[in-house]
Amino acid sequence: MSFNQKTTIPYLAFAVPQRDPLYNKRLMKSFNVPEFMVEKVTIAPQELADVIRQDAIPAQIYQ
Repeated sequence: MSFNQKTTIPYLAFAVPQRDPLYNKRLMKSFNVPEFMVEKVTIAPQELADVIRQDAIPAQIYQ
């Protein structure tokens, strides 16, 4: 439960119904899977930051 800071009235988040009732359950299984590292990270923090700040490369659409 959370509170609206302006009114201090508690409110609850709710799930909007989907066409497929199992949609949200399947979504949880696909996106919340932990990915454990098996090797040491070899990129320097600054090098990673530089790559992140570059302009995005447009995706190519294959048909």
